[in-house]
Formats: sequence, C-alpha cells, structure tokens
Amino acid sequence: MAMNRLTSYLKSLDVSVPVYCLTMLFGMGSWLTINGVWVELPSIVLFLPEQWKLSSYLSLIGQFSNVGPIIVLVLNRLRPLWHQETVVTYAIISVGVTSSVMSAFLWQTTSTIGDEEHSVAFFIFYFLMSLCDCTSTVIFLPFMALLKPDYMTGLYIGEGLSALVPALIALGQGVGETDCRNTSTLNSTNNVTTYHLEHVTIPPNFPVRDFFLTLSVMMLVCGISFSLLKYAPFCKKEHLTITEQVRNPEILQTKGGSKDKADTLHTVLVENNDHGLPRKTKFFWLFVICWVSFLANGFLPSINTYSSLPYGSGAFHLSAILDNIANPMACFVAFFLPAKSFRVLTSTTVLGTVFSVYLLILAGTSPYPPLVGTTGGSFLMVFAYVGKTVLFIYTKVCVAVLFRLDGKQSLFLLGGATQLGAFLGSVVAYILVNVTTALKSAPQAC
Repeated sequence: MAMNRLTSYLKSLDVSVPVYCLTMLFGMGSWLTINGVWVELPSIVLFLPEQWKLSSYLSLIGQFSNVGPIIVLVLNRLRPLWHQETVVTYAIISVGVTSSVMSAFLWQTTSTIGDEEHSVAFFIFYFLMSLCDCTSTVIFLPFMALLKPDYMTGLYIGEGLSALVPALIALGQGVGETDCRNTSTLNSTNNVTTYHLEHVTIPPNFPVRDFFLTLSVMMLVCGISFSLLKYAPFCKKEHLTITEQVRNPEILQTKGGSKDKADTLHTVLVENNDHGLPRKTKFFWLFVICWVSFLANGFLPSINTYSSLPYGSGAFHLSAILDNIANPMACFVAFFLPAKSFRVLTSTTVLGTVFSVYLLILAGTSPYPPLVGTTGGSFLMVFAYVGKTVLFIYTKVCVAVLFRLDGKQSLFLLGGATQLGAFLGSVVAYILVNVTTALKSAPQAC
C-alpha cells in the first residue's frame, strides 16, 4: 500500500531530477549542525568538565536560540514587505560553517566561572548553531515559494537527511571510551616497579575534530546548493513567475496534480470534520503535542546521559545514532501510512509515555539502573530510547497534518504548543540535574 502511494506520488511530480537533488541538499542544512552535536555527544561528554550534566546545559541553551525565528516573525509582522530571505540564508550558512569549524578546534577549551571550569566556547558555538537551525525553519520555507510546488517535498526529505547523515557518519566514527588499565612505573633510584590503575582513552576511528569539519563541509554544500537553486540557469527554468508565486495555491491544483488529491493522502485523520476542528478537540491535541514536546524535545534529551551512559559509551552511542535514524523513518511512515483514528494517536502517545517513564526510572536509579552491565539492560535502554522517538514523531507528524487541514491559525497554535513544551521540559530537567541532587553520575575513579 505504501509503495503504491510512493510510486503514484513520484509519477505525479513535475520536477527536474538535478534541481530536486539540489533542493534536498539545501534542505539538509536545516537541522544539520544541531543533529550532529547530539549524535556526537557520546564522544565528547566524558571529556568536558560538565560531564553527565552536559546534555542539560545544551538542551536549555537550544531553547534560547528561538530568539532567531521570533525576530524574523516580528520583522515580517511589522514590515510585511520585508524580503531578505537570501541575505539571511547566506548568514545562516556562513555562521553554521564558521561555528562548526571553530568547534572542531576549540570544543575542549574551557573557562573558569566562579570556582568551576565550564565549556564556554563550546556553549557559544552550540548557541550559534542552534540559532542558525531554528531560524532556518522560517527562512528556508519562504524561499521555496520561488520554485514549483512539487519541490517542497525535496526540502522535507533533506530535513530528514539532516538527522540521518550525521548519524551514519557517527556510526562509522565509533565512540571514544575510557578504560582503567594496570600501569607499571619504574623507580630508577631503588629499581622498584610499582603498579597502579589509571584512565586510558581509547580513541574512535576518527577524532571529534574531523566530525565537526565534516559538518562544516556539508553546510558549505548546502550553501552551494542554495546558490545554484537561486542563480543557475538550469534551476531558473524551474522558477515560478512573480504572478505564479502570488497565486501559488492555485498552481498547486494545476501543476503536479490536484491539491485535493494530495490532501486525500492524509484526510483519513479527519473524521466528520466539515467545519474545522471542534474547540475541545483542538485543545486536547494541543495539550498532547505540548506533552510530547515536553518529553521528547526538552526533558528526556537533558537527562539522556543519566539514563544511557551507565550502560557504557557504546550503548549510549548506539542509542544516539538510532534515535537520529528513527526520526526521518518515523516521518516517512507517517506520510505514507498516516493514522486513521484519534484512538491510534492516543495509543502512540500513551505508549511513548510508558517508554519515557522507563527512561526516567533508569535516570533516577543512575549510576546503577536495572540490569546494568548486561546485554539485556543495554538492549532495553536502546529500545525504549528509539521506541519513544518513533512513537512521538509519528504522533506529531499526524497531528500536524490534521491541523494543516484546519487552517494556518491552527498550525501557528501547534507550533506554539511545541515550543512551549520543549522549553518547559528543558527548564524542569535543568533544575532537576543542576539544582537538586536527584540524579547521580558514576564516579570516574578507577
């Protein structure tokens, strides 16, 4: 069924393959750097002074980067004729490339604040990466109005690749681990050899520096793709005229297939909904999305070191990689096999919450969670981590489709609920990790 839909959809597209590929490469730059940092977290967490608290810092810093899209939206509101997508896009790409390069060489640089060492440089670069990625969500989409409507899917495919590609690179990198080795020391004065345990770092297949440099190259590819889409003659053939850009909704019906046909792919979500979503139904789903975002985007990422790292760097690394792979896969499933009832989406939310509670239990019992040191314990942790991502992403995409059919204002409310949930989750987790003593990390001594 899904393959039939995919085949039918591809046949209905009116696109140039090279331009479509450039659109995907352009879209890949949307969340590339942030996804890259989180998938690389297992390789850097033990080498920075924050140690297991690092993810809570990064999660909270990421929420403040929403100032970028807020500024853009305010400018668009105050100055409706403000059209600077090209300038802002080049700024996003330039800052993304620069931040990645600087992180490659300075990610271990620390500064003293009070009496403690902190990764101030890395935090600054992470904020800049987050600022670029968050702002891209309100800049890249308006640019796509320049191209035929069928190219919009290429942008979303590229956005999925922004999670998948860094995960595959990290999979080839492996993860650096620390181990305790019995080391001998010879005293040349009395010719006596003593033995003691010390930490030895086992390096990954290639260093963190090379990973960040790879991200910078990929962001550069995004910039080159944007320039070609904007100015290359073979891409200009796929541009819409000014009149067509203004009448984009009508073009969607006449080019690349009927808009009604495109919507029927997802209208199974709408049950007897001829007059929009009822108010109670809308508020219910807004609460669901706020709750899902609280867990998936704010709270759980902040405590993932405490729930995952006790099972070893390898298990932590695998959960981070599979989580990034599961994200675009869940979107793919939601697009071609959308939920057919509210009952299904409620079930996915509840089951995802069950997985989240299990991860919270693991974090709460850190550094000695259930089945620690066993293959079964590692498997359950990874399964719960990936499972909640699949279920929550599937729920969010299906609900977003439902709200899209209800109108622009509903989508605005949905976006607000998503950001509110993520912010609250990050704040609660930051307090839990850094203010209270509820979560404990494992001692580093041999």
